Formats: sequence, C-alpha cells, structure tokens
Amino acid sequence: MLINSNQDQIIQDMKNLIDKNIDKLYMQKKLSSRAGREDKVNLLYWKYDKYYFIYIDFFKHSMRDMGTYEISDDEEKLIKIGMKLIDEALKKIDKTKYSYFSNLFSGSEYEVYCQYELEENGWDAKLTKGGGDFGADIIAVKNGKKIILQCKRHKNRIGISAVKEIFAANAYYNGDIGIVCSNMDYSKPARDFAQAINVMLINYNQIEILDTLI
Repeated sequence: MLINSNQDQIIQDMKNLIDKNIDKLYMQKKLSSRAGREDKVNLLYWKYDKYYFIYIDFFKHSMRDMGTYEISDDEEKLIKIGMKLIDEALKKIDKTKYSYFSNLFSGSEYEVYCQYELEENGWDAKLTKGGGDFGADIIAVKNGKKIILQCKRHKNRIGISAVKEIFAANAYYNGDIGIVCSNMDYSKPARDFAQAINVMLINYNQIEILDTLI
C-alpha cells in the first residue's frame, strides 16, 4: 500500500476493515485482557494484538517481516491511528450479543474481567484478597459512591445465597450498595429478596451503565 496516497481514504479503509472484523477484535481483546500476575489485568498483550492486526491484516505484512522490514514514520503513524480506531469501534458495539463470552473465563478471571470493565468506565476498582472477604470480590469507588461487588460466573441461575452474601459484605465494608454481577439470570426468590434488602443484581453487560442504575 502506498503511504503517500490519500490519508483520509486509508483511514476510511481501516475503519471498514475494523468494522468487518469487529467480532474477532472484541473476542481478542477479552482474551488478551485475562488475569496476569497477582490477578492484575495485563493490557500489554492487547496492545500488541492491535498493532499486529493493522500491521498484518491491513498493511499485509507478515510476522516474518518484523525482523527485516523497516517501517516508515508515516506507516508507524497510521498504525497508531488504526489502533485508536479499534478502541473507538469497540466502545460502540452492542455487547449484549456476546453474552456467551464470559463462559470462557474461570471464576478468578471473571473477577478480573469485571474489575477491568469497571476501570474502563471510570471506577477505581480493587480486587479483594479472596480469603475472608465475606463474599466481596471487588470494592469500587466513583464520584464518592462506594460499591461492593460479588462476581458470579455460573452455568445456572444465581440463587438467594449470593444476595445474602453480598448484603453482609456490603455492611462489613461499609459500602453504599451491594451488587451481584453475573453472566447468568437470577432466580425469582433472589430477585425478590434483593429488592427487599436493597441489593442490586446485574448482568456484566450492564457495568458500562452502572452509574445510571445506582
């Protein structure tokens, strides 16, 4: 591809390629954002994945070129533009269509994933240590609001025990509200009890709109 051709057209072509591969990119981001050492999300892999997508899928280079091909300054700038375009496109997708995705996570990875999504949406989110957490997995603060989350990755509906646990955890950590965040639906007794004791039950796809729900 000629870098000295119309830059606006190149950027539009990038957008078209990203839109065409948005499912692949969304899945790759989640896979690249799994727990690393000390249960911290490692986004370095995702940065590489974005770079390689533009480098290989758009500019049609190969991994073998990496050691021999010298990227021009113009091409490097366009790759960075492409990486930003990927992030922008992913913010606009309808995540409800990927409701099956969290089934790929282990329990601890799901907790880290929820922490990452909270941080992406402006929350200062910290994982609890695990043992003796009284049912809390994440403590998050935003705009003076403190929430206590329990992350439930299950294959079946979430029952009333999770509601009891997060109610106790919220009291222990002095939170403003206790929240259960799951990849599955909740049983009717769980919903009824949660409503009675002011516990919030959400799907992980609702993390990005949590501000409006509280």
